[in-house]
Amino acid sequence: MNNDNLDQKNYISLADWAPMHDSMEEKREFLLNADIALKYLNSNGMRVDSFDFNDIFIVDGNLREIKYNVISNVGTVTPADVKSNIYEESKMALYLYLYPCEYIDDDFLKKHFTEFSFAFPSDDVPYYKGIFERGASVPFSDFDFQKRKMELEKLSDATKKDGDSDLMGDIDFSMLSKPNNDEINKKLYREAAFAKTIALSTIISVVGFLICLIALFMHFN
Repeated sequence: MNNDNLDQKNYISLADWAPMHDSMEEKREFLLNADIALKYLNSNGMRVDSFDFNDIFIVDGNLREIKYNVISNVGTVTPADVKSNIYEESKMALYLYLYPCEYIDDDFLKKHFTEFSFAFPSDDVPYYKGIFERGASVPFSDFDFQKRKMELEKLSDATKKDGDSDLMGDIDFSMLSKPNNDEINKKLYREAAFAKTIALSTIISVVGFLICLIALFMHFN
């Protein structure tokens, strides 16, 4: 689905946003929320078809509201679709951190990732190394959650060893929730979800009509 009716007063494309934001922290925040939006789409039967900077928008300057403009309702997103989307999202991340950056060949990137690893936040290098060199397909937001959880566990262990258990107390790791923008994404992609619903109801109607025709044909023959 390509929504060409975006209100440009409220939306800024990544192509326009990138030149104005050099902060690695801001870029990482954008990428984290872009991944959460991607996960939402994939889990709801939608695939992102373009990661071009001109086809991705930030809504009202809020980095939690990321709008992919070129998507398809495929009904069921295959593991291959998910892997491809995560890879293209990771390549988008590389282009963003290196902005402005020309096209990089996939085979060259796989063989020479080390030469590009400087562009990423150091703690995220293992993640992107896994994506580009080993073909991993773990969502970036899942990696970020596990990394924060491990850091908290290490801090907890360190304070206990130092006899400062009162500093951390009993940590409830369930409180370390994954970032969740579902309500935002439901609003951003409601047109796509509506189209999916319409398409499904249309298919059901057509199938029902065909069954009736077959029944009538068999009755008169």
